[in-house]
Amino acid sequence: MIHTDKWSRLDTAGNLYPAIESLNFPGVYRLVITLKTEINKELLQKALNTVIKRFPTFSVKLKHGLFWYYFEPNPKYPKLLPDTNYPCRRINTRKSNDYLFQVLFKEKTIAVEVFHALTDGGGSIIFLKTLVAEYLKLSGIPIPSESGVFDCSSEPSAEESENSFLRYYKGKLKRPMKESSVFHPTGTYLPHYVYKVISGKLPMNQVLEKAREQGVSLTEYITAVIIYSLYQLQEKQHGLHRRKAIRLSVPVNLRSYYPSKTLRNFSLFVKPGINPDLGNYTFEEVLHQIHHAIRYELSEKYISAALSAHVSLEKNPVVRVVPLFIKNIAISIVFRNFGENKFSGTMSNLGRFEIPESMEKHIEQFYFVIGPNKINPVNCSAVSFKSYLNLTFGRSIHETELEHAVFTHFIKAGIPVTISTETEM
Repeated sequence: MIHTDKWSRLDTAGNLYPAIESLNFPGVYRLVITLKTEINKELLQKALNTVIKRFPTFSVKLKHGLFWYYFEPNPKYPKLLPDTNYPCRRINTRKSNDYLFQVLFKEKTIAVEVFHALTDGGGSIIFLKTLVAEYLKLSGIPIPSESGVFDCSSEPSAEESENSFLRYYKGKLKRPMKESSVFHPTGTYLPHYVYKVISGKLPMNQVLEKAREQGVSLTEYITAVIIYSLYQLQEKQHGLHRRKAIRLSVPVNLRSYYPSKTLRNFSLFVKPGINPDLGNYTFEEVLHQIHHAIRYELSEKYISAALSAHVSLEKNPVVRVVPLFIKNIAISIVFRNFGENKFSGTMSNLGRFEIPESMEKHIEQFYFVIGPNKINPVNCSAVSFKSYLNLTFGRSIHETELEHAVFTHFIKAGIPVTISTETEM
């Protein structure tokens, strides 16, 4: 049993997810590591039992009070579960021993699926690295505590559990909020329990070379390719008569901008896009616009205003005393109208997956998957590992038009793409 006695508040971003999660929007994402050898279930469970003690921010269960949700310490150990063919579904807390994440295994694969109320990709990737490192140690392979691998014998720091939104809040600041309606891809929806995953593996050096030729970052280049593909898809589906704006939600890890060591949520979103009502676009024009839009939204003043918008509502004295069930209704309405509905999809780039050299040679690949939502049926995630960029699409519709358009764009640009589904990974 894990012994702890402190309850805690959800962080500023985490407060959103319990109010909006449903079968169609489970608020779950998936991180996956494939090893070069078969998983030993007993050793992995032993490693999980050790690692969870080092991560008190993960060792919690969700409770609801009169005004807010909160975390209560979870004294149980998390259960290791067999992986299924249905990724990123709503977490069944009865099966997970009340945990808001689950560790799954199959053959050579270890996956961690996390409810976003708990943490973002930045916190989860440290947990997964440490879990795999501990598993390898138990297998007789020494792994140093570096490159995001925690020493399980060390004490957690106070910074790991802080709400960094509050720490870096600078008071009430305003940012432009008015946004036009956007294009959403359409298709034939799969049953709610089915979520399809397609991944493309691209040579990292070739993608970077293309981005550098245009003077843009890797994230900007990938985002532009997806937006241009959505632009082409809209023309195909609706012609010239129903042109709507195309906008992507691109998560930004605020740990890159503030000296935070939190293992909780600390991300915001930029939303670059184009407006086809202004005329036809070439890919170069889309790339130019996305580059400047992202740079503008990543300016210090804009980030501060965005952070302020998140925190100000939480600090509002009227909102604080509104009963939780009324908050949930209000948050759901606001999210439907001003959240997912205001962009055409998500593109999340975790960056380079860095691990100790002694650990890297035992790992075949790493990728992650953004979970489903009803409004935007196709979303993309990216991560670079070793010499490859893994571009992964999760979709809740049968059609693969967007994925096909994106991968075709890279192939036409002279970049080879190796495509696989999650069942082949």
